[in-house]
Amino acid sequence: MDVDADGSQELLATADEGLSILHRDRRLTLLHASHPLDVAWTHEDQSGLELLVLSETSGELSIEQLVCTETAEPSCEVLLQVRVDHVATEILVGDFDEDGRNDLVLGGVRNVSVLRGFASDDGSPRRGTTEDVGVVEGFDAESHARMLAADLDSDGHLDIASLDLEVGVKAFFGAGDGSFVEAGLADSSLADAYRLHAADLGGDGSIELIVMGWSNTWVLEKQGRRSFERSSGLDTALGRTAPASLLGDFDEAPGMELLLVEDFVDFASVASYSDASSQWVVRELSSLPDGPTSYIHWATAWDVDADGFDEAVSLLGTPIYCE
Repeated sequence: MDVDADGSQELLATADEGLSILHRDRRLTLLHASHPLDVAWTHEDQSGLELLVLSETSGELSIEQLVCTETAEPSCEVLLQVRVDHVATEILVGDFDEDGRNDLVLGGVRNVSVLRGFASDDGSPRRGTTEDVGVVEGFDAESHARMLAADLDSDGHLDIASLDLEVGVKAFFGAGDGSFVEAGLADSSLADAYRLHAADLGGDGSIELIVMGWSNTWVLEKQGRRSFERSSGLDTALGRTAPASLLGDFDEAPGMELLLVEDFVDFASVASYSDASSQWVVRELSSLPDGPTSYIHWATAWDVDADGFDEAVSLLGTPIYCE
């Protein structure tokens, strides 16, 4: 994303000093002197970017608005503070009741809650109360990237999907008025899942859910309006336990791919998914640097050299793989 509106894409990263911008030349610009639980962005245009920063102290959640522009230092304002009966580790932003104001979804250890309209009608911040949408089981306070907002059933209304250690993946289908219908999308055999993504893997315009686990990676393909079917695991194509995965656009083919790197192995693989056959196609790479590569687990996909293809970038800002 273009965080500082300078025409170049940057990466948000958590460094020792706090939340920072990582530039293509590997410079770090400090945005927020804390280690937030999660970050979500609410607005992006030519003038800059607005972020929401979630932090927690003694059971009280603080939501701060961080405004980044090219011409001024980042400014930070506390929008609201909310007491919750569970630890929240993730935030999502979306207009779930379609009233023209953003709502805030808090993902906690056990609950998914919605904070209605965290901005008042004139755009000024206000305090609010949370409303529980449903229950998710089995996550600790270190769980991240397990919740997303998307139109899962193609009805034009925003839905929520969350990992759940009892049912695998749980959906909260939105009706557009702020109400939700809860449904399980996958079974408990996804119990070691730690990350959830939504992406068009096959490049055909259809969105799949990608469930990443410590031992395998699965795709949930849409089968009907509110039904998803689980594909065979990535371990079937690899012939071994699937390693942790990184989602990005790493080649010229349409759709997204997974970059796979195993601990202490000096090579990687790119796995593409075929919608037509519901199968993975895996090809090995040999362009990784020498030495152990386990730090790929703390990397993200980013087009460092602006050539149209993603690279895997470690937290040190070092490109690990280039197509």
